[in-house]
Amino acid sequence: MVINSNLVRLLILKPYKIYYHLLAGGDFSFEYITTTTTYVLYRSGSIIGDWTTTGNVYIVNGYRIGMPSSNPNGLLYECMLQTATSLSRSSIKKTFTNLVLGATYRLSFYHALRLNYYGPMSYSVIVGGTPAYSTVPSTNTWEKVTLSDFIADSTSISLEFAISSTDNLDRDMGINAVNLLFVSGTYILRDAFVDVPMFVFMYAYAYLHVRASYMRNFFYYVY
Repeated sequence: MVINSNLVRLLILKPYKIYYHLLAGGDFSFEYITTTTTYVLYRSGSIIGDWTTTGNVYIVNGYRIGMPSSNPNGLLYECMLQTATSLSRSSIKKTFTNLVLGATYRLSFYHALRLNYYGPMSYSVIVGGTPAYSTVPSTNTWEKVTLSDFIADSTSISLEFAISSTDNLDRDMGINAVNLLFVSGTYILRDAFVDVPMFVFMYAYAYLHVRASYMRNFFYYVY
């Protein structure tokens, strides 16, 4: 099981959204780091959720400060990387843990260009310390990127998004809905005892919450 501490917070704060994590494999990468209705700037060396930062990194609520008008999969927040100066050229990095040795995983995420700034910028995705992808976002619309599957040769792996552009113009971009999906493999017995009961519990909890909300609304309109 790929553990994400944000999911634990989600279980407590927003249980009705767990269906997305269960059914679509969502990671909720930048949810519940902040409750801002606009954006928060984090300076170099900050810890934001499961991520560490260099340069200027923003957590943005929805479409604010030039981000796209709607987020993928119903998520509220995204991360924006900035390149305003050589000192603020930014990156974010996290480590996924509890991977299953020999299992196959697939990494995906969404990216978008910030609106009304100096235009495209290049960035790189570094997986396990090795550059795995580099591109230049071209639109102010969330576009999904899916990397090639890989086989886990360790129980943990690092993931970093890093600015590649070298000029000092304010070229900014967003990252959203980062997801490390278990594709195939065999869980060891320890994982089975943890994962299956947790899956059943979270699904039942989310289902009952949604049903209770539906019934409240039904009786409200009937009576």
